[in-house]
Amino acid sequence: MSVDAEPILEASGLDWHFSLSNYPGYSLVRFFAGVARANGLAVVSTPIPDNPAHTDVIGKKTNRIAHNLRDASTWVHKEA
Repeated sequence: MSVDAEPILEASGLDWHFSLSNYPGYSLVRFFAGVARANGLAVVSTPIPDNPAHTDVIGKKTNRIAHNLRDASTWVHKEA
């Protein structure tokens, strides 16, 4: 799963608007990296040229893990 690490966004002077800038009409949630790690997933910073905050959450997302991530998430922006 591809995500943006919020601390890296903030250190770069960016916020969630940057994460959605190429995705009009999409919504955005946040969850702590520790939740992913507690579910056996690796969280690896993988910056790309146009996104220093790009991060991958690596590992099998079973239904149980997907539900755990969902339950630990909060809305940042919810498109109507």
